[in-house]
Amino acid sequence: MHIFMMKWYEKFPEFKSRGLFLTGESYAGHYIPQLAIALLDHNAHSTGLKFNIKGVAIGNPLLRLDRDVPATYEFFWSHGMISDEIGLTIMNECDFNDYVFASPHNVTESCENAISSANIVVGEYINNYDVILDVCYPSLVEQELNLRKLV
Repeated sequence: MHIFMMKWYEKFPEFKSRGLFLTGESYAGHYIPQLAIALLDHNAHSTGLKFNIKGVAIGNPLLRLDRDVPATYEFFWSHGMISDEIGLTIMNECDFNDYVFASPHNVTESCENAISSANIVVGEYINNYDVILDVCYPSLVEQELNLRKLV
């Protein structure tokens, strides 16, 4: 990203003097802080271009899976979005210390089943981005039919 930023300023020099705000959401919780550190480090060691960093903002950041994942399910449970059985199983049976989405390990079968059940309930009936809103996404069939109308 650091090299990209350097090349971008080469191509668009009119932006060099403007304030730079690094913003993002969700997974930006990983790359925005790293980019900010890289750019600040560049500024500290460069005699040429200095990045005019004015601010950093990350909305709903994914920072640490071992904290974010259990907190998500605890929120769903404490707000009545998943049953006591599912919520308490997740909180008591799941070890999130070394959790990764792609291939969770240290996960018992009861934990895996509870997470799967919670994801079905939440995915089908609850809007992940605003839990007080209805889920209003069209089904895959509806999307396909709408796309065919446009072609």
